Amino acid sequence: ELIAAYVSGLNRCEFCYNAHTVYAESYGFPFELCEALVQDPDSAPVEDRLRPVLAYARVLTQEPAAVEPRHAQAILDAGWPEQAVMDTAMVVALFNFMNRIVIGLGVAPHDEHYARRREAVQRRPLQDRTAANETDIGTKPYQAYGRQIGIVK
Repeated sequence: ELIAAYVSGLNRCEFCYNAHTVYAESYGFPFELCEALVQDPDSAPVEDRLRPVLAYARVLTQEPAAVEPRHAQAILDAGWPEQAVMDTAMVVALFNFMNRIVIGLGVAPHDEHYARRREAVQRRPLQDRTAANETDIGTKPYQAYGRQIGIVK
């Protein structure tokens, strides 16, 4: 969700950015993090382990021809498995694709709807949201979604 929000923010796709910023927050990422990443990824308050993943997502979104083996190697060097490189590339590709459809069709940003959803998310304790990030990954809906987009077998 954080990658989806980040890519959507880089692409200025307000509908997807609003939606996935709320989803990322529902898994314990602070709301302000997405905006900080879009504005200045180098100073954004993100775990060091996520920095190479997000750097790869940024380059693949903004300058795909500039992706080099060192981008993937940085992800591996941060302790991620090889599958993380593929998963990141697929999420980035999916959201670049979706952002262009949403922007191209003029889908409204849905600001008020997501503001209400954000308020509901923020009422949940942060530790519950962070724990959901771990437990939801293994659920049938997430696995089914992963199979649909090709990142889970």
